[in-house]
Amino acid sequence: MQPTAPPQTRNTAPPNPAATPTGDFAYETFYGAAIGGATIALFFLVLDSIAGRPLFTPSLMGTALFTETSPTAVSAVRVDMVALYSVVHFGSFLLFGAAASKLRTWVAAAALGPFALVGPLFVLLTAAFAAGGLLPLAGVGSAIGWHWVLAANLATAVAMTAFLASVHAGD
Repeated sequence: MQPTAPPQTRNTAPPNPAATPTGDFAYETFYGAAIGGATIALFFLVLDSIAGRPLFTPSLMGTALFTETSPTAVSAVRVDMVALYSVVHFGSFLLFGAAASKLRTWVAAAALGPFALVGPLFVLLTAAFAAGGLLPLAGVGSAIGWHWVLAANLATAVAMTAFLASVHAGD
């Protein structure tokens, strides 16, 4: 008697949505945004805490964005402005997460190293802050200190790039 082959079974497992290009993009956007937004928020929380005024930077940003107060006139932390600015901050980082995911795709297609993304992300973050600081938030960059803005943007670009590099380490 000849052995019989096992019956063929169909794979009935649902597809993994994260394994699709759309799923990958959504994953990279969401987590890249969370890492980038958290990095810059923590950077300024530590900096503000060392200066003895925790949450001053998001309060300053919120006050400049949502009131007529000049950034140079802001001296106290307003929790309502911190909350309002936090919504804008994390919403903005969703856009940065999407941009980072697309930039990573282009960097990979150009066969550049995974950390070649740091430069373009740094430029994008700094340009977005400068545009925001020069238009609706005039004086914020000076009030915070441009050197701190640049350092925070660099730390954020490195963190987002490291996340995307780790996600695509086996590519």
